Amino acid sequence: MNNLYWNVYRSLERELLDIADTIHIDDEQLSTYSMRIANLLVRTVIEIESISKELYFREGGKWPLDEDSIKREEKSETEEGSGEDSSRNKNVQPHPYFDTNCLDFLENKWTLSERMVVISTPRLYLVKEPNMCFKPLKGASKRGKPSWKKAYQDVKHNRGQSLKKGTLDNVIHALGALFLLNLYYKDQRFDLYKDEEPRDFDEHLGSSIFTVKIHPFSGYINPGYTEDDAVDECVYLIRITDESKARIQYGLQRLNSTLQSPGLASALPPRINLTQDQFNRIDDFRQKIKELDTPSFPYVAIPGECMVISTDWIKDMLQGILDGIEYEVVTNKGQYKKHPM
Repeated sequence: MNNLYWNVYRSLERELLDIADTIHIDDEQLSTYSMRIANLLVRTVIEIESISKELYFREGGKWPLDEDSIKREEKSETEEGSGEDSSRNKNVQPHPYFDTNCLDFLENKWTLSERMVVISTPRLYLVKEPNMCFKPLKGASKRGKPSWKKAYQDVKHNRGQSLKKGTLDNVIHALGALFLLNLYYKDQRFDLYKDEEPRDFDEHLGSSIFTVKIHPFSGYINPGYTEDDAVDECVYLIRITDESKARIQYGLQRLNSTLQSPGLASALPPRINLTQDQFNRIDDFRQKIKELDTPSFPYVAIPGECMVISTDWIKDMLQGILDGIEYEVVTNKGQYKKHPM
């Protein structure tokens, strides 16, 4: 897939860093505005408009809306208390709006409003946490929000009266939003192989300004659960590969098939009776292997076969399944759900 957006984004980043060579951008300078900064804001949000519309259609968005979708949107407008454009006939609207249609669609799929970016470049001298760590798409699917989107509309339609809204703060937040949308547009996955820690993973993802958060492996195999409330802030997460999940399932089925052989199951101690639902977490394997460290039986012969089963054999089978697990980093699209405690 040809990415028409990334090179433009990097060019916009370079322009902000070029401005940073002239203006010492710290927490006190974020309200600084100029014609150049305002122009950068407009061009950045134009890119947001374009990429959000392409994501909308790529991810299954339809246009024009069906009647049920129109009713849901009108109900949402009423609940927000905004009458702006609420009476328009959406079926004669030639294209979806980038915010109330496209970003709203993506928000419902991925909760992008909760994703966080972190300013990590030493060329911006920001120290206050709200200025360094923020959620640039928070409220972006609603009319009149957030500040960078409202400033864009005001500057675009009435630059003379609204130039003061073309601030560094709005540009930085708009660039953060565009960065996030580019990452979801690229939708990359990264192999970690057998290392569940992202030791060599570059959290800049090609940006010279931002980094993003990565959710560590939650320990759960399937379904994808986490006990971490901060998962929604993470743009990427670590999980077991689908191929590894299939190998786990096959390995446990093979092991259980052997242990349930006629005449063998009744000869085994109860704690050796293994079922697949016992292994929802990686630690379940480790715990079972630990339990088997003290042999409960030297061996049990399988009737009619030239094979014996021992505690060590079961441990080796479980350890083999565990050792074959591989991990990957993927875009956070809500694969992890809060674990029901």
